[in-house]
Amino acid sequence: MAKNKLSSSGSADKKLPLNQSIPLGIQHVFAMFAGNITVPLIVAGVFGVTTGEKIFLIQMALFAAGVATIIQTVGYKDIGSRLPIIQGTSFALFQ
Repeated sequence: MAKNKLSSSGSADKKLPLNQSIPLGIQHVFAMFAGNITVPLIVAGVFGVTTGEKIFLIQMALFAAGVATIIQTVGYKDIGSRLPIIQGTSFALFQ
């Protein structure tokens, strides 16, 4: 009887080679970017702001996400999870 075992690729801390890490990192950034600019675009559309104000909202959302990501990833004193995550904007406030 053949055993159906799931093959384990190693531990969760395994480092991938660059030819796998780079495409996965780019995919992660694209997913973050799309989710991060969606909220300011929709909010700006609802309030009917000018193009310049819309650009400013997007820039501030990306800046705040970058700062929060650095704090979460690197940590500062007792703040931050020190995990490889990306922070971003959310509609959770409007629920």
